[in-house]
Amino acid sequence: MPPPASAAIAQELSLLAHGKLTEAANLARMLTTPQAVWFTSGTPAQVEHQVRVTMAESALEGTVPVLVAYDIPGRDWRYRDQRGRARHLPG
Repeated sequence: MPPPASAAIAQELSLLAHGKLTEAANLARMLTTPQAVWFTSGTPAQVEHQVRVTMAESALEGTVPVLVAYDIPGRDWRYRDQRGRARHLPG
């Protein structure tokens, strides 16, 4: 599981410091919910290395990672519907 973003940790600490315990508890639940690992940039070799590191870390933790390949060359997902069909965009 990827670690929480530093801004989220800072927000958690601020909530605790200001005595906002309910909000801090809610945020803590969100931060400890497993998240997918997104691969959004890098060369194929770099992404392969990142995948191998993620898989090794998951094996040590006894978890199953969810991997998302987001930056796929030649594929613009913004212009496709949920079934992969081209969408008409206004303009």
